[in-house]
This record gives sequence, C-alpha cells and structure tokens, in this order.
Amino acid sequence: MDWDDFKFVQAVAQTGSVRAAGERLRVHGSTVARHLDQLERRVGTRLFARTPRGMQITPAGAEVIEALDRVAGELDQVERSLRARGPLLAGPVTLAATPALARELLTPVLGRLLDDDPELDLALTSDPALALLQRGEADMALWLTDDPPEDLIGRPLGQVMACAYATPEYVAGTAAGARGRWVGGADPASLSARVRLRHFPDLPLGLRLDDVLLRADALAAGLGVGLLPCHIGDGHPALVRAGAMEPVRQGDVWLFIRPDVRGVARVQSLSAFLQTLFNDRRHALEGQPAAQVTEASS
Repeated sequence: MDWDDFKFVQAVAQTGSVRAAGERLRVHGSTVARHLDQLERRVGTRLFARTPRGMQITPAGAEVIEALDRVAGELDQVERSLRARGPLLAGPVTLAATPALARELLTPVLGRLLDDDPELDLALTSDPALALLQRGEADMALWLTDDPPEDLIGRPLGQVMACAYATPEYVAGTAAGARGRWVGGADPASLSARVRLRHFPDLPLGLRLDDVLLRADALAAGLGVGLLPCHIGDGHPALVRAGAMEPVRQGDVWLFIRPDVRGVARVQSLSAFLQTLFNDRRHALEGQPAAQVTEASS
C-alpha cells in the first residue's frame, strides 16, 4: 500500500469530491483522480461510486478506510512513543488542563519551569483535557473531579474548595435590602445550585454561566452573587466572600499521565513540578484565610 494513495482516498472520503480533495491537499483534482484510479486498480475493486451528487464511498471503500485508519493510528502511536523517549529533558510535552487551572495556577509560574528546563518544549492546551489524553493528543492532563476514571493512571494533587463571591458594593447593597441575583450554572444538580438553595434561597437565578472564568468576570462586573473556587475568588481584586457560608469541597485536582510516556524524563520533571506547585498553593486551593496560613506556618 502506498501511503500517498491513502491520503488521497482519505481526502475524497472526507470531502465527497475529487475537486474538494484536491483543494484540501493543494493539488489539482486530476492528481487526486489519478491516485484514486491507481489504488482501485491495485486492489481490484471500486472504493467510490461516481454519482451526480459526488463521490459516494462503497462498502469496500469504507472497509479500506477503516483498516487504513487503524494502521495509521498504530503508526502514529509508535512515532509518538519513539519521539517521547528523546534524551533527558529535551523534547515536547503536551499538558492539557481546564481553563481555570491553566490560567489561574499554571501560567503565572510556567516561566520558572521553562527557566529550569530550557530545552523543554511545552504545549499547554485546555478542554477537553481527558478526551485529549485518551486520544493520545496530550501526554498529561489536569482535571478536577471526585470520580476519577478507572482506565486512566493518575494521582490526586490536592482538594479544591469553593465559596460564594460578589463585589463589596453588591454585598453591601443586598445587606441593605437591594434585590440580588444568583449567578450559577444551568445544571440544577450542580454544587452551585445546591449552595444557592442552602445558603442563598432568597436569591433568584438571574444568570446562567457554566464557565468558571466567565462567571468570575460577571461577578466582578457586579452582576450578582455566585460560587467560585477559592483560589480564583480570594485572589480576585474586585471580589469578596458573600454571606456567612464556609467554603465547600468542590473536588480533587488529579494529574493523569499517558502510560507510554510515564518513564520519560521530561514528563517526570513536569510531574514533579506540578506536585510541588499544588503543594505550595494548597492553602489557596483550600480557601484558608491568609492570617490562618501565616499562623499555621509560624
């Protein structure tokens, strides 16, 4: 099998026409047609039916595509594994993390990691972190969960607590009798919804925002009261804790690593860095007041 032929077949299957496949591959349509004809003659069967509506894949073509996709995936896995086992710390590592973890915890300190390991080629990407890891598109993933998948290899780095936040002006206004609103997610079974029902039952749900960072922006703009992870809410200059509630547990941050790269030096180095980072930020993640942290460390 000529792998050049495979890319032409795949392009035709995805686009539905020789012309569109040529545009995708930046070659003339006649080149695509020639490769396709050569492959069909070699395997002795039609892979596509030529119809007025375009190229319709045949059952034989679908079987070929499925087999070639499987082989291509296996070859890609071999290539990634070999590439990952480069010398020492040099080489690429892809870390997937939720936007809230990536922006609030990782990006402020990544300069220290890159200074310590100047040959590290780090790619930081966001959701869907676990899906990227399971598809082999990420080497490591940070995920907040209370129910870690059994088919992934991981370890907890620390728990995350959450509390209600609003601007000082909003808190003062509602205390003085102004009408307030709750800014939360759309899921009625979520932690945010449970906190509202227990601690702020008189606040109507005025705005639905599942994205934590967007919710923080909305609260800072004075749009209401809402639940945020403590490391985001306590660190936001425009927000204060609202109400008399104590922080509630949101879940554990888990670090998952793809099995085929666990022994790679640069992956181990990044893993150690993340463990140290989360240990150093444990008080912020757990919502401990600064005074309590100072007292505990003295």
